[in-house]
Amino acid sequence: MTLACFVTLGIALASYEIGIHLSDEAEGIIVLALIACLVFGLLSLILLPWFLKAAILLVLLVSKFYLPSSAVRR
Repeated sequence: MTLACFVTLGIALASYEIGIHLSDEAEGIIVLALIACLVFGLLSLILLPWFLKAAILLVLLVSKFYLPSSAVRR
């Protein structure tokens, strides 16, 4: 699933780079490839084992507290 996500993301990027100079059909290919990448990425995330999901969640929580994106300084 992850490989399919990377392949569709590569197709979307290549279509963007090539299709930016072509016509409106390239926009449809780009959108379709990005939607497929999103679907395959979510499916691969759902199929992960619970301990990998827990590790990802822990990293996201730790990065929220220790690496704030918009720190307000007074």
